[in-house]
Amino acid sequence: MDTFGFRFISLGTQWIVRIVVASLLLLVFTCLGAGIFGVMPAMVGLFSVTRAWSRGRFDIKIASVYWKTFRGEFVSSNIVGLIYGAAACILVVDISHLLHRHSLIGYLAIIPSLLVAMFYLMNVVYIFPVMSHYKANAFQYIRIAAVLVGTQPMISLLLVVIVGCYAILLRGLIPVLGISLVALFVTWLSNPVLERGHSVRMPEGTQTAD
Repeated sequence: MDTFGFRFISLGTQWIVRIVVASLLLLVFTCLGAGIFGVMPAMVGLFSVTRAWSRGRFDIKIASVYWKTFRGEFVSSNIVGLIYGAAACILVVDISHLLHRHSLIGYLAIIPSLLVAMFYLMNVVYIFPVMSHYKANAFQYIRIAAVLVGTQPMISLLLVVIVGCYAILLRGLIPVLGISLVALFVTWLSNPVLERGHSVRMPEGTQTAD
């Protein structure tokens, strides 16, 4: 086997190991938070890891990054999750109600709700990269995500579409490997937008993570 082929296999193996370890730790820390309370901080931990990878920091101790993020963002991430969860429930109920009206007014009224739902989805895509990129409180995280969506609407929409297609293609791997792959993909796509965010006025007290 030539040198190029060996390096290709070696690099591919390294990435597979990284993704498997990140995926296993996501499950471990989710369970550590009693499931429902562990999902959000564990996801922020995953995105903190993929953020480091996207910056070329492959020598990080993945478990240490997870643990530090899990502890530091446990409360704020769960508050964010509660707010986004409540918003999702309201949107689902609202859209379902309008669909069951079977009237012209109902179908016309659903358009604003769908636009709000799209804005919501764009915010959801950004919230984990935002929480791994900045140091702020729960409400500031939500505000930052909304600001980035508002200043980069086309890129945000494209990101939602690409992530949706990517998730569908990887549905057989989720949750084993797919979530970590999607997180890595989202991180790489959102990094340019987050870097441009430095030119946008952020909430007072917001700091960039290490």
